[in-house]
Amino acid sequence: RAERRPRGPPGGDQFLMTNKLDTAMWLSRLFTVYCSALFVLPLLGLHEAASFYQRALLANALTSALRLHQRLPHFQLSRAFLAQALLEDSCHYLLYSLIFVNSYPVTMSIFPVLLFSLLHAATYTKKVLDAKGSNSLPLLRSVLDKLSANQQNILKFIACNEIFLMPATMIFLILEKNLKNYGLVLIVAWHCLLILFVS
Repeated sequence: RAERRPRGPPGGDQFLMTNKLDTAMWLSRLFTVYCSALFVLPLLGLHEAASFYQRALLANALTSALRLHQRLPHFQLSRAFLAQALLEDSCHYLLYSLIFVNSYPVTMSIFPVLLFSLLHAATYTKKVLDAKGSNSLPLLRSVLDKLSANQQNILKFIACNEIFLMPATMIFLILEKNLKNYGLVLIVAWHCLLILFVS
């Protein structure tokens, strides 16, 4: 009788196929990081940077929608379901992305999207590397470990950015003479509601 060899960890491809929804969110987060970086660092020109701004927010909206579906898989057209959905962070960032995508590019608005996507993508990348083997891509693992070690500092920066985003948007509203896009008004209202909700 042939001896059965103990099974090792599943391969990276098998891990990705087994966790299809998480993999889809991982890919959308990587795309969000890519587009956000090309907006913050306009290497392809200012006109293209504005396009990458919208792409980053749309990709983040997709990620948030997938995450919301993962948390609340059974959609119901009811007040109770809506109230439960509004308690989810993914719902907040879905609305956040949809509001800002229709406004003039605001650099401060992209940092929470960029950094949250980067942190979540890094966490899932480590899981993929673990599935491939404990010694796979040590240089990338080192970068991910450094990113994880600075997670608390990154989260503090995100919190400060979101606090200053509301007054910055209000100043922008005051300085803007001709408001062609009422999405900015919705931005201010949304952040006021978030502050009241959190407090």
